[in-house]
Amino acid sequence: MAEQVRDMDRKVWGKVFDKQTLMVLLRLFNKGIFDRLEGEISGGKEARVFMATNDEPLAVKLYRVEAPAFETIWKYLKGDPRYSNIGKNRRTVIELWVRKEFSNLSRMYAAGVSVPRPYAFHANVLVMGCVGGENPAPQMKHLKGVQRSEELFDELVSQVERTYQVARLVHADLSEYNVLMEDGRPVLIDVGQAVDIRHPRADEFLRRDLTNLANFFKRPESEVEALVKRVKGRETGEETGE
Repeated sequence: MAEQVRDMDRKVWGKVFDKQTLMVLLRLFNKGIFDRLEGEISGGKEARVFMATNDEPLAVKLYRVEAPAFETIWKYLKGDPRYSNIGKNRRTVIELWVRKEFSNLSRMYAAGVSVPRPYAFHANVLVMGCVGGENPAPQMKHLKGVQRSEELFDELVSQVERTYQVARLVHADLSEYNVLMEDGRPVLIDVGQAVDIRHPRADEFLRRDLTNLANFFKRPESEVEALVKRVKGRETGEETGE
């Protein structure tokens, strides 16, 4: 792994990795979280995801400290009641974001929501199960019209419902881009921005998530309010902190 880190230092320096990120990867390797880092699965403005191996395929998500979406990340953190007194130091905010994503994944996974299994995190690196295994699962956006079935739509709403009622979270960025299809079943991903249901904008985010799903499945937006009521059910007022 040390040699692999040196190779990455030469090949992709300045694009994804900095020296601190490389040292984090080496630390996770030394702890036995993974034994090899493979090629890139996906990439975006905020992070890149790489395949890794251990007893099973893993996904290693590396957040860029200089992410251009930093201001958006900071606002999602600032409004979440689980976090307070947040400064605007870039590395500190990004590392807190990764901690938040791991916490959200853990809550959702424990609640039975279909999400990648969380394994570990440190600093700006998150390790989780790789959806689809050795052949990473495609995004839901690639589904053809006939594949956008009533059953799939209902399953997704059920996942949103379980996220809200059991995990006490709202995804807050749910769309066809943040759902992977594994053997015909949806898996929710990119949950870093997911907020506690006590967040002042939780209702707004929930409606936006359900509107995105309704639009993708070509359902009338008039259904959204009924979906909101279904998802929220009988709110108990219970609070779940970290």
